[in-house]
Amino acid sequence: MTEYISDYGIVTAENALETARNYSGNVCAVYSDRFEEKFPDDFSHLTELRIFNEDGEFKLFRFDLGSPFHYRYISDEKFRESLENEQDDFLKDMNNRVFDEIQLITDERKIVVRNYLDYDVNGRLSVSDFRIVKII
Repeated sequence: MTEYISDYGIVTAENALETARNYSGNVCAVYSDRFEEKFPDDFSHLTELRIFNEDGEFKLFRFDLGSPFHYRYISDEKFRESLENEQDDFLKDMNNRVFDEIQLITDERKIVVRNYLDYDVNGRLSVSDFRIVKII
């Protein structure tokens, strides 16, 4: 189940900037040689970009430098709306589909990560995706 993903696709490096500018929020940019908390000015060494807020996250990533970027957008609001159609009362409850955790970045900074849970046909639970909610 990927009801939490409201948009996804593949975009060339040349069009990545245009795609990313459609989203706003806090920024986490991972390059082949560094990490920055600002919108990228160098897409040639960018490997992952996350633009996030309390309700959603845009993630742009690629597996190798020079290859196209994949992207996906998670919207918790759209996820809540999609759960209204769920037949199973347990799965309909958002609290049974996500969990947040706090991870340490440095001694002074922490990151809140939201994990999205999925259940297979046998009812086994797995984390199918995650996103940054905020940095505190």
